[in-house]
Amino acid sequence: DFEAEFGGRKVMLHGYTHRGPGIIPSYYWVDGSGRLLVARFGLSVLVYNQNPQIDSQPAKAWEGGVK
Repeated sequence: DFEAEFGGRKVMLHGYTHRGPGIIPSYYWVDGSGRLLVARFGLSVLVYNQNPQIDSQPAKAWEGGVK
């Protein structure tokens, strides 16, 4: 367990681990209400973001290739 800051608020996180033969070790941290805030699977980490910023501009098409 440890204390972290989310959105300017200090939150106590409680950690859990899932590991065993044949699975990728997974680590989870939840707040006092049991809400998942951080998850780690192998080399990937997911962090809860209440206000995500999504880029609304479409990606440019690739202009390479043979003509």
